[in-house]
Amino acid sequence: MVSVFTNGFEVDEKCVQDVVESTMSEHGVSGKYEVNVNFVVPDEMQTLYDKQRHDVLSFPLEGETGPDGVVRYGDIVVLGTLSASRRDMLIAHSCLHLLGIHHED
Repeated sequence: MVSVFTNGFEVDEKCVQDVVESTMSEHGVSGKYEVNVNFVVPDEMQTLYDKQRHDVLSFPLEGETGPDGVVRYGDIVVLGTLSASRRDMLIAHSCLHLLGIHHED
């Protein structure tokens, strides 16, 4: 399941869900899983990570399986003011981080 928290931003939630689901599927993820995508204002983004400006942050949970059998991959936090194309590209990239795929891999 992909949960999208728009926090007042105009976001096509279905599009965001599709980006996450297709990226996860392309990397072999199937079954019951959870990814949360949260949209935030610039000030909130800066407070989340080292006071620097970022467009997206990933908070992986290492694919932990809960007692309900759902694999929880983690949270993606996205700057709510991005264009749809940049947003989608960064969300797909963040999914890779949730899966443990990093820049040096």
